[in-house]
Formats: sequence, C-alpha cells, structure tokens
Amino acid sequence: MGSDVQKREFRLAGNSLSSVMTKFAIVAGVVGLFIVAALFGAGTINVEGALFAAVFMLVASAAMARNMRAFGQGGAKLTEARLEVHTNTGKHLYKWADILDIELKSLRSQSALRRFWDIGQITADQGFVEIRLRRSVRLGLLPGRSGTDILGLPSLVVKSVRLHLEDPEGFVLAARSFLQT
Repeated sequence: MGSDVQKREFRLAGNSLSSVMTKFAIVAGVVGLFIVAALFGAGTINVEGALFAAVFMLVASAAMARNMRAFGQGGAKLTEARLEVHTNTGKHLYKWADILDIELKSLRSQSALRRFWDIGQITADQGFVEIRLRRSVRLGLLPGRSGTDILGLPSLVVKSVRLHLEDPEGFVLAARSFLQT
C-alpha cells in the first residue's frame, strides 16, 4: 500500500441527484402554494385552513430541499482501514476487505433504465465510480450511518454503491491500491 495515497480525499460532484431533487422540492412547494391559493379562491377552504396549508407547504418543501442538498455535499476519504464517504446527512463506511471491485463507468455503458434514472446527475460521457461489495450494505442503528463497517441491519439487496465525484479517475486509481486481492 503506497504511502502517497494513504489519506487521499475526493469531493463529491456538484451535479449529483441531490441538485435535481432540491429543485424538485422547491417546485413542489410552489405548486402546492398555487393549489392552496386556488382552493381558497374557490371557497373550498377557509382562511385558517389556507394559512395552515401554506405554512405546511413552505416548511415541508424547505426541509426536503435542505436534506436533498445536504446529501450531495461532502467527500470520500481513503484510509488504511476503510473507505469513508461523508455527506452532510451522514457517514458511510466500507472496509477494504468488503470491497470486491472499484470501477470507473460512464452513462453510455449503462442500461436504458439506468440511464433514465441518472438523467440530471451526470452527462453521457462523464465518469462515475461504481463500488461492488462482497457483502450487503448495513443500515446503521444510528441515524445517518450505513456501510459494511458499522453495526446495523443488513439491507440484503444493496451490494454496490455509486459515487459521483469531481475526480472519478483519480479516485479509482488511488482506491485500487488499497484493495485486498
């Protein structure tokens, strides 16, 4: 294991799904306010009901937008013991022994369904990192924690993780030096 990559850190890319979901939350809040205004204008709800619904829409969409935005901020850190992915919503820890392979992929190499899901996250030629795991991801007993190096409940089906990083090529090169064969 090379000492030059012992503690490399890589930032998550700013064009991830969280950006799209943040915009969706804001649009949903505005649409909700228009619906409340229309219902109030039609006389379906009274002033108190309209005010309550409007405040609820504003608070719910703001909370949703904040959480979605926080999920796309952070980075991945390579240490001797594990891969640590930190976002503003939590920590995701993966032991090197639990990682089967780390690959650089592009959207063009994915199935049509997967490409549809990734619309807005990355461009067709932009790379992302796919991490295949030997065991399923565990959902932590503490909120905001997941990975293979935590105490928690196994998800049973999630055996790969995708990272949208600013430097996916550099991450793959550095991370492969930590993999155990």
